[in-house]
Amino acid sequence: MTDTFAPAAGRPRGDHDARRQEVVEATWRVIHRSGIDKASLRAIAREAGFTTGVITHYFADKEELLAFAVATIFDWIRERTEQLAEAEDVIAALRTLYDAALPVDEARRLQWSVWLAFLSRARHNPAYADAILSWHSSFRRRLEGLMTRGQEAGSIRRDVPAAVLADQFNAALDGLALMAPFERDRFPPAYLRELMELAIGNLTPTTAAGQAPWEQRP
Repeated sequence: MTDTFAPAAGRPRGDHDARRQEVVEATWRVIHRSGIDKASLRAIAREAGFTTGVITHYFADKEELLAFAVATIFDWIRERTEQLAEAEDVIAALRTLYDAALPVDEARRLQWSVWLAFLSRARHNPAYADAILSWHSSFRRRLEGLMTRGQEAGSIRRDVPAAVLADQFNAALDGLALMAPFERDRFPPAYLRELMELAIGNLTPTTAAGQAPWEQRP
């Protein structure tokens, strides 16, 4: 992440982590309910049950707090993908990944709502855009590495490049995660998982049977 996006160095850490996490979660709730523009330090402090002085003890200003709030989501997903990077069973790892990321409960719907808000703001904020692109590139590289290992083990089809399979899986996951919060009746948790199982099915060697090699397709 860029220096302008990441929280400034020197802010309180250590024993203060739990309190700072409370502030972050309050920030998520305010953004989810009212949007980024309404996420003032006063509104966040009120949501967390603190004074604004407590907030500024941990974060220099609103931008630093917002940056840290979305970086926390990035870090959580990064930790999950790093844990799966060396998994022996690639298909099981992909299932674990989508189950952790899909908005199948209120906590993850909240995080996706915040993510959407930052995506929208990134169109006009170069620092946010750079950070999101950096994070997404890192995620794609890890996913591509997982696909490559699956190809080597024979559990992932080899007729399509690992990078393309990673993009396909990521597109399915992102698309469902972005739309499901808006159409909860159409996309209940069980259906989301079923759709991702179909996406995984498209990655297996049996799917490739009878298809032309990737480089020969129109």
